[in-house]
Order: sequence, then structure tokens, then C-alpha cells
Amino acid sequence: MDSRPTRLGKFELLARIAKGGMAEIFLARQHSSETGTLPPGVGLSRLAVVKRILPHLAEEQTFVEMFLEEARYASLIAHPNVVQIYDFGECAGEFYIAMEYIDGPSIGLLAREARRNKEPLSPVIAAEIIAQAADGLHAAHELRDEEGQPLGLVHRDVSPHNLMLTKGGTIKLLDFGVAKAHDSAIQTNTGSVKGKFPYMSPEQCRGDDLDRRTDIFSLGIVFWELCCAERLFQRSTDLMTLKAITEDPLPAPRDRNPSLPESLSEVLRYALARDREARYATAAELAHAIRNVLTGLGERGGAEILAGYINERYGQEMEARAAKLREVSRKPTGARVPVVRGFDHSRGRGSEAGSHASATGRGSASYFATSTVDRVSSHVADLSSLPSGVFTVDERPPRTGTSGGARLRRTWLWIAIATVLLGLGAGLVYRFIFAHRERPPGPALRFGMAPVFAKGSLKQQRHFGDLLRYLERTIDRRVELAITKTYGDLAPRLVSGDISVASMSPLQFVRMRNAHPEVPMLAAVLNEGSSTYQAYLLVRTDSAIRALKDARGTRICYVDRGSASGYLMARYYLRQKGLDPERDFSTTVLSGSHEQVLRDLIAGRCDIGATFSEAYRNARKLKIPSSALKILCTTADLPLDVVCASPKLSTELRRKLKEALLAFVPQRDLGRAMVSDLFPITRFVIPSPKPFEALRAANAAERKARGSETKGSGTK
Repeated sequence: MDSRPTRLGKFELLARIAKGGMAEIFLARQHSSETGTLPPGVGLSRLAVVKRILPHLAEEQTFVEMFLEEARYASLIAHPNVVQIYDFGECAGEFYIAMEYIDGPSIGLLAREARRNKEPLSPVIAAEIIAQAADGLHAAHELRDEEGQPLGLVHRDVSPHNLMLTKGGTIKLLDFGVAKAHDSAIQTNTGSVKGKFPYMSPEQCRGDDLDRRTDIFSLGIVFWELCCAERLFQRSTDLMTLKAITEDPLPAPRDRNPSLPESLSEVLRYALARDREARYATAAELAHAIRNVLTGLGERGGAEILAGYINERYGQEMEARAAKLREVSRKPTGARVPVVRGFDHSRGRGSEAGSHASATGRGSASYFATSTVDRVSSHVADLSSLPSGVFTVDERPPRTGTSGGARLRRTWLWIAIATVLLGLGAGLVYRFIFAHRERPPGPALRFGMAPVFAKGSLKQQRHFGDLLRYLERTIDRRVELAITKTYGDLAPRLVSGDISVASMSPLQFVRMRNAHPEVPMLAAVLNEGSSTYQAYLLVRTDSAIRALKDARGTRICYVDRGSASGYLMARYYLRQKGLDPERDFSTTVLSGSHEQVLRDLIAGRCDIGATFSEAYRNARKLKIPSSALKILCTTADLPLDVVCASPKLSTELRRKLKEALLAFVPQRDLGRAMVSDLFPITRFVIPSPKPFEALRAANAAERKARGSETKGSGTK
């Protein structure tokens, strides 16, 4: 019989609801008196959850310090989206944390059921969950000490299992067990990896110094999985999971869930940017972006919508657990603490839950429990298979000595991580080797592109140059980048032979082929596995333009008359919605590039701007405050760029270029997953004519409206 205390300070332990190798979890009742001797019904009393360190770990000073530091961080955060810590410390040699009782399930349960049923959560429900979680994270990130200095707290273990949903529709962020602050007295080994592998950020996988943006990436993974009803990075081994996070192209969420609004897809792409400089800078920015999207979609978020969802879906189960809770809470003061099972929240899987608990050495994962003590441990059972998923206790406590088996597992783990790190360094090795390689002799082929950036060819050369070096090596001919002054200049120079090969926007290609059908197309681009992109109309976040009907009489910025997303499709969309692009806007500005459209919009030179998804997504990298802009509407899904050869180019060179493009594999040929963050080309493919049909229709409509096709000038 367990002779350990049934009371810890103000907390009377009612029932043990989970146990692992590091701690055990109790449902408890908090009394208002220190002694807890008041008779029933006198004074204040509330339910709580108590986490108590197992006896053999109470002697491990480092573990105790880590345990109490978790409580210290969490207790300093006063926010409705962070679990409340009631008390922590030591009582009669027992170390414990007492925290609020959460009356609903974990997001891990919702995610697991979505995967099992192959039914993603509704975009609004998923978005509200993540927005509230981001609010809680921001409160943690902004935490300051008694002197007002930022603590620099980073959670480092954001996952579906560390988010819970109350019956009232409030998300609670849990488990600061692996959190780290600048003032932490507990030092971890340099490069040590903390967190659950499938929810780590790329920098976390590499063992880099972390800041709040690592939590944003992890929360982005949770968001993607809720929207798509499948795991994003989970693979069959740790090594493959790490490689997926750091190298694999990000699957387009709309390919998995076509009902997902493109504007939410864009939020996901920002949150999951591998380069943390391109991510949302703060969790507050992420929450703000999500709520802007919901407003733009005409949807109302808030706790009420989550409360309605959870009560409709889990109402009967919550009532059954409330009944068991009432039964347990009637335990007489001082009675022996029972082990309570049957709080599993999974539907129709009670036997499976019980067998899993016993097989892993864990107690029943409780519906009540509200915290975790997980360390990185992919050697234990997959967390997604835990019953109820609301509490997990790691069964690998710290050891004073290390067994041979443990050393072997650790060795293989670090070999795996080292392998990934070497793979991540391949791009640097590539650049060093080929920057010093002698280039082929003879005259250069000129690879033409329209101006993408507001200022200069150097930036474009830096992001596109490695692809040109690959072509040089493959066809044994020098290749140089030639950036035209305007979009309209590219086609004539290609047709004349002044440019040998060109990457063209789909509209440039359609217009050129109308006049010059002899121009051969070599390949089409895939960006991060997708063959299409979106065209947007953007407004400032503080704009009075809430819907397209509000745009009449305002100023509009286009890129150039040669731009599909930044001109043609925007005008075609406006006409379809009943607006005349010529008469319904007071001023029309041709900004000259997608980047400049964003800058003109923020500077107030126009009120609405036409651009494409990559420009908006990469605004932060261009030092443009993307949080100052929002998507008003998506005007079109368009085919990506195509690569065409000049009709003056020899048949042999055309063949070599086409073969080189179709054989291109960025990971193998450049040492990274794509050409660059600003040119996320992952493959070249043989093009299909079907995606160009909408462009041809829009081009015909524009010609009819204007009397004849107007060639791009590239000037304001």
C-alpha cells in the first residue's frame, strides 16, 4: 500500500489519474485553510490537478530544479490562454505543482480523430484554436521579471498535446517543462534538442539558438495538421522526420483540403517558413493575421464558436466524466487515494486505451490532466496514440548511470542528427566548390527575366544565380542573367535573339505565342510541388475598404500591363464583380514590380494593390511590414512561369537546355530543397496547356475592352 501523503499543502489528493516514469498526476481538492480541517461546506474549495515527482527522482537535484522551474515560469504568466498555476513547492519531502483543472479535451484528441476520420476541422474552428493558442504564447514570450526585463521565454514544446480546450471554448497552453528563459539557472548542453521531433522548427532540429519564432513554426505545424487531417512531418524514423522538417518541400495545404481558403493557406506558409526571418515575428502577429482573414471571410471567431463545437461533438462524454468527477470528489477527507481509470476521452476505444496504458507503464491518460513532463523521446510510443492525449508522462527518467543500451540509442540519435546537419551544410559546400570552379569558355547564353524586385539585378542574381551555374555545368556553356527594364521588353528581345532563353510569366507567354507561335516552350515551373499560384488584391490593414464594393473611387496600383497577377487577372476579376477598372478608380498607378506595389500601398500612393502570393508571402524578407497589409480577395489561380527558348537558338542547344531543366533536382544539384526562398522552384516539368485557358479568356476580354492589346510600358 502506498504510504505517501494524501495531502500536499492545501491540496487533498482525491484520485490518481496518470503515472509515468517521472511523475504522477492526481485530481485534487484545494481547501481554503492551510490545514484543510474545515468541515465540508465551510470555506472555499475548488478542484485542481496536482503533479507530484516520483520518490526516486526527488533525490535528483537537477530534475527537481527543472521541475520547479517549469512551475515558476508558468506561474508568472497571467493570461486566459495559459493554464493557471495555483501553487508549487515542497511538502514533507514531496515536490509538486498544482494547477487549474481543465474540463475539456486536448487538441491532440481533436487532431487524432480528424486523422482517423479523414475529416479536417472546419477552417474557422482550426483558425480560432490557433489564434487563441498564439495569444497564450505571446503572453509567455512577453514575460518580464520583477525589474521589468524581458525573460526571453521560449516554450520549445508546442504540440497538440500541450493545448487543451475548455467546455467554455477557451484554449489553454500547457507544459513549460522544456521552456527556456534568458535567466534560467539550469543550463542544457550546447546543441541539445528539446521538444517533440514532429513539431520542431528547422533551427530546433539543427540545435541553433532559439527565439520565440521557433514556437510560431511549431504552432504552424499544429494548424496545418488540423486543417489537413494528416501529419505534416511525422515519418517512420527520427532521421526522416528531421530531414522532412529541414529539407522536404512543404505540401500545399489546399492540395490536401481544397475547401481551405487561400488566405488561410497564406497564413500557414508564413508561419511555416523555414527561414525564421520570413516568419511572423511574434505570435501576436500570427493571431492578428488569422483574425484579419476570418473578418475578410465574413466569419465570426471567438470562444463561443469553440464552445458550440466541443459541446456538440463531446457533450455526452463530458457529462459522463462530470458524473464520475462528482463521484470521485465525494471521497471522505483522509481516505486512501484510489487509482481511477475510465476517464479516457476516445470514442469506443476503452479497451485499447487500457491496454496501451499498461503496456507502456503509464496510468490511464486522464481527461482531467492538464500538463506534461515530456522530454524528447521518440523511442516511447507515438504520443498521438495515447488515450485521451491530454497528459503524457515520460517513462524515461534521468539516470545517474547510463546503460549500454541507452548509450547505444543515444549514439544512434546523435549520428542521425549529425547526418541531418551535414545535409543542411551541403548548400554551403556547393557554393564554395562552384564559386571557385572555372566557368565554360565561349560566348554566354543570356537568360532573360522581367524585373521582380524594385531595385536591382543584384538581388535577383543572388537568388537565381545558382540555377544558372547548374545550367552552365550541364550544357557546358556560360549562362548570364539578363533582366529587362519592363515586363513588356522580355518577349521582343527573346524573339529577336538578343536573349537566348527566358523565364516568362504565363501572361507574357500567352501574348507572345499569339503573335509568335514559333517560340518553343521548354518547361514549366513547379514551386514547392505546386504548378499554380494565386493572384491577390491587397489593402492596408487599417483600410476602410472591407469588401470590393468599397473600392469605388479609390486609387489602385498594378505591377505592369505585362503582369498576369499584377494587372490582367485583377482587371478581369474586377469586371466580373461589376467594377470598371477604367472608370471606377480615381487613379491608376503602374508601380513597375510586385515589390513596389507593396511599398506604394503601404506608403499611401494607392489604396488597393494587385500582386501575387509569393510577393505577399516574402514581404518580410524584403523588409516590408506584411502585418500592415491584408488580402482583400483572391482574383485567380494561375499557372506558374514557363521557360521559353528564342526561335534563333539552335535546335541542339534547345534540346540540351530542355533536358537540363527537366532533370533538375535542387537537393542533388544545389544542395537544398529549392532554388531559393524567393524563387521556391522545386522542379521543372513538361507543361500542360489547360491552366492557360483562363489567361487566354482574360486577355481576350482585356483586348475587347481596350480595343486592342496594350503593350507594357513599365512606367507609372
